[in-house]
Amino acid sequence: MDAASSHIPPTVRATAPPGDAITATRIIWVCVGLLDAAMWAAIVVISKRVLRTVDPIAFNLIVRVLALFFILGIGVPVTAGGLWSLDFDISWTAFGFMAGMATVTWLIAFNAYYYALYHGQVSIVGPITSTDPVFTAVFSFLILGTALGGFTIGGLLLTVAGVLLITRWMKRADGDIEEPAGAEIILPGPQEGAACLVSAEGADGPAGHPAASGRKAGAETGQGRSLDATPPAALRNIQIVGLALITAAAWGVAPLLIEAAMNDLGGPSLWLLVLSQGLGGVIIAPLVWRRRHRIFICPVPAGERRTLVWLLLISGLLEAVFSILFYFMIEQLGAVLTTITVAASPVFTILAGVLFLRERPGAKVLLAAAVTLAGVFLATVDRL
Repeated sequence: MDAASSHIPPTVRATAPPGDAITATRIIWVCVGLLDAAMWAAIVVISKRVLRTVDPIAFNLIVRVLALFFILGIGVPVTAGGLWSLDFDISWTAFGFMAGMATVTWLIAFNAYYYALYHGQVSIVGPITSTDPVFTAVFSFLILGTALGGFTIGGLLLTVAGVLLITRWMKRADGDIEEPAGAEIILPGPQEGAACLVSAEGADGPAGHPAASGRKAGAETGQGRSLDATPPAALRNIQIVGLALITAAAWGVAPLLIEAAMNDLGGPSLWLLVLSQGLGGVIIAPLVWRRRHRIFICPVPAGERRTLVWLLLISGLLEAVFSILFYFMIEQLGAVLTTITVAASPVFTILAGVLFLRERPGAKVLLAAAVTLAGVFLATVDRL
């Protein structure tokens, strides 16, 4: 599921904690898993809000740095105190695998993910990116020769059908012109006077709409820029789905690299988490530098910048807590049950999109999302 799957090696997923009895402790941890899923939905909503004014690649770098800071602040004391099984072990071989993982996850997956969020609704992007466990199963088969069970194959077919239906039933951008879905965001929006406002769909609105007038103003002053030329609706929908699938595929490869690093160390290590975020920041930084230090898509007033700082800090903290809780849940529930529990995040993401971003995905898209998630669940259950 989303970023979480990037930390689950396939061999770990097949394990389960001792004893299958349903206990109060396990129920509590399942609830924690649902809370973690809701936390990811909050991260997605905040990301969508920030991406209205912040460049996606710059946003990726900022979140990596903040998440690394919070992971060190939380993880080091927890590890030093022996409160979980993670230790401080590391080796050059594991470092190499994590460098590959950081490239796949943060350079490829998350840049594609943030651009998909910039252009599309979270209720579309969320279910598609949640298909990463299916990609992990496919890559395990192609690279490691791991057998694909009947449920996995059925889940794969169901997932493909769901994604195709989402692509087919997505709202056309032309139909969103009068009142763009998600254009009004309940989270604090950019203040009046900002030179750039983009709709949650990422499309230019009609003449006079903030999305259109803002970009025009930025272009005229030479200080703003548009991330795209707003292609035709059908092409833009394909681009959104394509970016989301690239994200899911890259997230699907990452567990294989993490597994290799963990096998080399003989178990999980806090430094794997730290290297993941830290190397990600190092890899992304040159891209931001090459783009002439552009952080904002267009001029942003001081008040809006303060709001963005708070949203970025919250996003970094939530991502760090999300990752740490995820490791705790693997210890308590086993990785398969953890994956299934946290896989509920697209449900929370869709709800958050409706409540906070005022998206209107429509009954058909919701049905397609349900088919996609059912496929992911079916493919994951095969590992029980």
